[in-house]
Amino acid sequence: MAYSSIDGDPISTASGRHAMLGLKGNEPAEIEISRVDSLYQGQFHTTRRALSRVHLLETVVDVLIPAAALYFFIFAWLVYAFRDHPIYQEPAPSLIKASQYGPTLFPVAFAAVVGRFLHRVAAYKLEEGATVMTLEYLLHCRSVFNAATAPFTLQTLNTLTPILIVLWALSPLGGQASLRIITTGVLSTTAPQNFTYVAFVSPFTNSGEGSASSNLLPPINAAFMGSLFSSAASKASYQDLHGNIKIPMYEALTPSDPANSSSWRPVLSEDETAWSSLTGLPVHGLETSTVSRFNLNTAYMKTQCQVSGQEAPTTPYFGRYNFTTLAPLAYSGANLAVAFNSSPVSLFEFKFYSLADTFNTGERLLTTATCNVTMSYVEVQVQCDGMNCRSLAVRPSPDPAMHSSNNLISPEVASVLNGLGSDGASYIYFFANFVNSTDPSIACDTAACTTSGIEGYLADPDNPFSFSEPPRLPDVGDALFSQRMSQLLNSYWLDSVAPFAIVGNFSLSTDYDIYRRNSYNTDSTIGTAETRINVIKCNYAWLAILVISSTTIFSCGVASAILSMKRLGPDVLDRFSTILRDNPRMYDPEASSMEDSSITAKRLQNVIVRLGDVQPHEDVGYVAIAPAEGNTRLRELNQSRTYF
Repeated sequence: MAYSSIDGDPISTASGRHAMLGLKGNEPAEIEISRVDSLYQGQFHTTRRALSRVHLLETVVDVLIPAAALYFFIFAWLVYAFRDHPIYQEPAPSLIKASQYGPTLFPVAFAAVVGRFLHRVAAYKLEEGATVMTLEYLLHCRSVFNAATAPFTLQTLNTLTPILIVLWALSPLGGQASLRIITTGVLSTTAPQNFTYVAFVSPFTNSGEGSASSNLLPPINAAFMGSLFSSAASKASYQDLHGNIKIPMYEALTPSDPANSSSWRPVLSEDETAWSSLTGLPVHGLETSTVSRFNLNTAYMKTQCQVSGQEAPTTPYFGRYNFTTLAPLAYSGANLAVAFNSSPVSLFEFKFYSLADTFNTGERLLTTATCNVTMSYVEVQVQCDGMNCRSLAVRPSPDPAMHSSNNLISPEVASVLNGLGSDGASYIYFFANFVNSTDPSIACDTAACTTSGIEGYLADPDNPFSFSEPPRLPDVGDALFSQRMSQLLNSYWLDSVAPFAIVGNFSLSTDYDIYRRNSYNTDSTIGTAETRINVIKCNYAWLAILVISSTTIFSCGVASAILSMKRLGPDVLDRFSTILRDNPRMYDPEASSMEDSSITAKRLQNVIVRLGDVQPHEDVGYVAIAPAEGNTRLRELNQSRTYF
């Protein structure tokens, strides 16, 4: 319990002490001293006891708080140890999640440890002797904001100012470091990889309608029609509808070295590239999680056509099913035919006929295109990011993939249509199937049939089935007509030799199975497969900052424990109860000069004190803290009075 002086007079006055001890005013001072000694008997203390319960508790707290730094040390070590670890495998997900709490936990731990450390330093300096401003700086700068504003708040600079600012700057830096130390990235490893693909030069084994292989016509024609029906973006893209890799036309690309006609030519853009076919080559060996790089050694047919138009004769030989004057031939309805020579030892030539009968004008335009077919053997650089592939560059192949031992025809005039695909074979059925692949006669039973998909593509590749009137094919011109005819022939050829492989069922098996009811050749190449794995990455700069900040926490915590053990006097800093120490207006018979402020506060927890005027009856008041209960000499502050 606390006692105030009688009538508010200070305890230090003789009358106050006499009244407190029950002495008469004329009793000697020796009696007063004797009674004071008797009153405080058993209340005297030596210097701070190192093994006291309170002291041990403080030491334990001082040791445990720095343990927070161990969490960040362990976290930093784990991030470093598991760098380049897949993000989907533990402990990577846990480390990423733990890093999200760092910006919150680190400043809290830093403030708890460093704030306690500065308090311990101030207490130690107080016993050793320090300037008032030094102690004020140490006690004031126990947060980031206060450290930054201390020169303005205290209106002075101190040698501790830059040290404390740098110290507290580690708090936000450490919090950010615990978040930014871990990032995600891609780890790449490259290894050789074998890639197998359908060879363009493969045997043609379909004899068309009425043959044993006629059951392959529906999937062949479906694949071809699907290519024609595809969007303009699909026709222009690096891959076809089924993800097969398209081969660019080398002749249509811009040379990178005009002086060298055999150099690599870059494929700059899919929109600006003329593809040799609407159908690409199926490739086996691609993986969704790898970046594949390889070269395709392949070929395509190249046509050169001369197109002309003339008034069609009125004789009925161009009527429906009536091409008797053309032999050998193939036809589609009444308006499309192909005539060709079948010699396997000379340059393959064919004539393309298209009859446009316009009802509104009565015009009957017969388009005749004379075309020869040669082969173009190319080597294509390909890069695939997963299953998304693109051609990078093309050059003439130094080792043509001919797949033939036919010595009867020179490579300059040999093509898959005159015996290159299979020695001595006749490919008349290819054109029979080709011209009937988009047969409009199914919905046409008169001599005037609608425009077929083949004719429509030659006129407008983006919209081959949109013609209400037959197109004027001579207006297309020789160059575009030749390019588009090449694309049609190459597309139907690939669809014919590997119809199931084209639509996604590419099998490496040579057995006669459901996916290889017709036999095709394959080629292989060795490329590289770069495996890219999403992994966690360690940012070494932020790692260093986190280690420095965590070391600061740990060092401050250890120093706090050491300074706490070295302190001899009581803890009198940073508590309100310290103001009551040696206050002449407070009397506490149980007090000790060695008592910590925390113990004093607990013991006086129910005492009501007030800041007020302790000389209310004087002309000039005096402001001080004094007990409020039963004190008739304590008055509230008044704006109308003046105070010392």
